[in-house]
Amino acid sequence: MRRPKYGLLFALAAFAACSSGGDDGGTDPVGTIALSLLPTSASIPQGGSSTVAATLTRAGGFTGTVNLTVEGAPAGASATVGAVATTGSATTATVTIQIGATTTPGTYNLTVRGTATGLTDATAPFTLMVPAAGSFALAIAPAGAVTMQVGQTDNSKTVNITRTGYTQAITLVAENLPAGLTAVFTPNPATGNSATLALTASNVVPNTYTITIRGTGPAALKTEEALESLDATTTLQVTVNAAVTGGFTIATNPAPSVNVVRGNSVDATILVNRTGGFAGNVAFSVTGTVPGLTVNLNPTNTNGNTATLTVTTTAGLAAGPYPLVIRATSAGLADQTANLTVNVSAVGGGGNATLNWSACSALQKPVFVAFVDGTGTNWTKVNGVGDVYTFSITQGKGGYAYVIVGGSGNPTITVAHLTQAELTSGASNFCGTAPSGETVNGTVTNLPVGFTGSINFGGRNTVVATNSAFQFTNVKDASFALVGYARSPLGIGSGDRAFLDRPLNPANNGSVGAVDFSHSTKSFNPALGSITLNGFSAGEATSQGMIFYTGTGAEVCTPANLYGVQVTASPFNAYAIPVDRHVAGDVHQLTIIASSGTTTTRILTEHFGDIVTRAASPFVMPQALPIPALSDAGGAYKRPSGTITGVPAEFDVFFAMTYVGQTVARAGSLTASRGWAVGNNVTLTFPDFSALAGWNNVWALAPGAAAQVTMAATGGNFAGGCTAGVRLVTSSYTGVI
Repeated sequence: MRRPKYGLLFALAAFAACSSGGDDGGTDPVGTIALSLLPTSASIPQGGSSTVAATLTRAGGFTGTVNLTVEGAPAGASATVGAVATTGSATTATVTIQIGATTTPGTYNLTVRGTATGLTDATAPFTLMVPAAGSFALAIAPAGAVTMQVGQTDNSKTVNITRTGYTQAITLVAENLPAGLTAVFTPNPATGNSATLALTASNVVPNTYTITIRGTGPAALKTEEALESLDATTTLQVTVNAAVTGGFTIATNPAPSVNVVRGNSVDATILVNRTGGFAGNVAFSVTGTVPGLTVNLNPTNTNGNTATLTVTTTAGLAAGPYPLVIRATSAGLADQTANLTVNVSAVGGGGNATLNWSACSALQKPVFVAFVDGTGTNWTKVNGVGDVYTFSITQGKGGYAYVIVGGSGNPTITVAHLTQAELTSGASNFCGTAPSGETVNGTVTNLPVGFTGSINFGGRNTVVATNSAFQFTNVKDASFALVGYARSPLGIGSGDRAFLDRPLNPANNGSVGAVDFSHSTKSFNPALGSITLNGFSAGEATSQGMIFYTGTGAEVCTPANLYGVQVTASPFNAYAIPVDRHVAGDVHQLTIIASSGTTTTRILTEHFGDIVTRAASPFVMPQALPIPALSDAGGAYKRPSGTITGVPAEFDVFFAMTYVGQTVARAGSLTASRGWAVGNNVTLTFPDFSALAGWNNVWALAPGAAAQVTMAATGGNFAGGCTAGVRLVTSSYTGVI
């Protein structure tokens, strides 16, 4: 900025020399004066000051007064003179220059001028630089309020200082503190750009308070009337709650590890164990994640007792163990931690068991799937990919469980206990291939009056009582046998007729023609076998049912229901398709069921080809099952449990327990292979999933709800599907708990 040559002028002082005699008698002054400054320049910020040493030297016998003035000084600047001293011909003084807070920053070329009557002026140049005085602002980081308890110290906040041309130390104080709440800043004064704030609540009345944080800098001229300090303020809201009572710890279920095949996810439950009446909020965090392994907490904080930790892995994640640390915090209490190792295996490696619902409809798919590695209670929830669930069984035994709600909204819990070999022998496909959906039509003709006709095609069945049309839907597009059986109202075998026509594969909405029970070649009398039944009891309600399995290739073992009737004595007659009508793969299944009231049931199932040949030797019913001890294992929901003592040796395949709610529509099924349930005494108990992530207790019966419970044991030989020689026996007992 261009300035006037002389600018503002202010008088400094009049320098008088010391004299040893009287006045000069009125003679004209003689001599000279000289003026010097040290330093010759200074930088003084707005509101600041600085000192300059001025020296006046007289010569030629001059001893008069010299007036000093400053030319070119900016508005708001002033000066004072002190410490004046004369030694010989030199007079020295200290000049203090004060710059106002409102002085315009810039560089000023000043001239200090000394004048005396009759003498030439003496001058000395002085360069004055006025930088801006600077400022600062305060802010709390991180932003947000502080929540603490009585007896706690909080160190979560930092006071950040934003400086604008200001380098001085700043003193920090907290104002409006309630009694019992103290604030300590470190460092204080703050010479840098931040200071930590420690708040300590001792005997504070619980409430929410707003405190003011004030920062004060060194004195500076803020107005032309008064000297004040630079300062800045910010506020902080502090909520002080009553002191926490009690405490908590955390654990995981499963613990200490979970298993997952890479590319899949797995859940673990975080368990909060509260003690001493503690009911506060607990917040969770997890460390130890790596690229390709992420975690999700639901919820991230809780006033309850559980949270779900979902671990998700990518297909490219290296197999191996990944240790995680779960940290739980609650204000006023020490942090708690739990360790969980995620064992990640490669596809085809540790993930050796697979459950597949991918071919199922939405209502057939599970809402919950879990597995257990071993025979313990350490169940793990597993999440599927495309409705395929893969998990690792490393011990000799294991199991899986799932829940299907279905369209009725009535959940069914299914549990299976198997050996490692059984679990890993291949994927368990629950729904198979859906049918193509073709519609097949036909008619029934020459059904004798009063007879009942069972009509079968492609695994579909309908029962007719008159000559009429029939229709099957969702029939697979393939060749099948058309099978019919006409049963007399006078009793099985009293003029019964059978019908067989194959192979047939009509077009969609086409017809298989007529099931003509008088056809000359396709209709015939069924073959008769007189069945001797060892173990028959007249005190039991006994029935027999016959199924004819037909088909070749992919359609092998397609069932055709022939009949089902009561049996009142032994021997009794059974009827089947004559063996001369058979082709390779045809086989019959005769099932005999004997029940004593609603309590005990014995079932015999056999597969054979020719009924006449098989009837040459007796059919043998299984033994009755020893009455099991039924109970409720207890917990958050009803968990039926049963023990069979002294299991007969013939039951060597698997054991089962089912339940049905008496008043609430809930059901469950638990099976255990003989390889899993070893020994003469077998106990089955529905697991406790209540602490497992993703489980919902409403899927099971409430603890006090009544349940009808059935325990069963099965044995025999099962060579596979529709194979002659298969014999299976089952005995069961039903009670109520």
